[in-house]
Amino acid sequence: MLLMPFDSSWWPNSSSFLGAALICGIAVDLWLGDPPNRWHLVAWFGRLMAPLSSLADRESKVQQLVAGIFVATIAPTSVALMGILALFLVESCSGIHFVFSVIVLKSCFAIRGLDQAARGVEKALRCGDLQGAQGALRGLCSRDGAQLDEEEIAAAAIESVAENSSDSLVAPMFYLCILGIPGLLFYRAVNTLDAMFGYRGRFELFGKPVARLDDLLNWVPARASVVFLLISGWLHSASVGGGIRILRRDGAKTASPNAGRPMATMAGMLGVRLIKKGHYVLGESSRRVDVDDLAKARTIARGAMLAAGVAATLYLVGVGG
Repeated sequence: MLLMPFDSSWWPNSSSFLGAALICGIAVDLWLGDPPNRWHLVAWFGRLMAPLSSLADRESKVQQLVAGIFVATIAPTSVALMGILALFLVESCSGIHFVFSVIVLKSCFAIRGLDQAARGVEKALRCGDLQGAQGALRGLCSRDGAQLDEEEIAAAAIESVAENSSDSLVAPMFYLCILGIPGLLFYRAVNTLDAMFGYRGRFELFGKPVARLDDLLNWVPARASVVFLLISGWLHSASVGGGIRILRRDGAKTASPNAGRPMATMAGMLGVRLIKKGHYVLGESSRRVDVDDLAKARTIARGAMLAAGVAATLYLVGVGG
């Protein structure tokens, strides 16, 4: 019962209703991808939070940390509460309620967006356009690609595709299934704040609370994403046994308690070695990582996200039934 979405008479969502909205949201995502930032709810939230970066410049480290705790708790909670309020306001009109739910759901995951970002890197590499690939990599992850060669760019893209299969869909679906749209909004707000402030350097103390909260929220989804990656890998003739073996051996080697799991699984299924110099080595093959490996990783990740979407829909519809 603890894993069932809230479905009492006062709660603004039934699970079967959410399941139908999710199907439409996934269809819209696959058809249209992400809307322009001026219409994207997550982009709106990011712009609203951007001025808070000034809190990181407080002289006292204690003040920076306290400000970070405040932002990490109040901002996501406020977003979830606004979601509850909005759902109550539109509940009386089922058509508006449904459209609103689809818009919110679509804004909180990105199957086509992740695939297109990886495809951009792949296309540039196939054309021999190193500069273009370096630029495209910036749209996929935060790593600076300026000093990376073609193999390193392909490897970084594979890592990002594997890791983001969790952030882009598995984690949002997990919180949708257990807490409905408010839980989904809370997760996406935390994840967005982590992407903005969860870095070393200027934001280290200010961003640490939201970074740790993001780690906590992603602990289960990151491990669940491994299951969907393995299913998709099996369907696409990748080495499932290799994925499991490298996951068990290398999954905990990254500084993040979560990112290494899907990345190590992908490395094992592809039979490649993914290296971030000075940080980790995942996998054991000595052959060069190439653009074909990136293409296969992109296909596996897309299949894993679709499988997670189907699983979430079936769960919601089943609970609703």
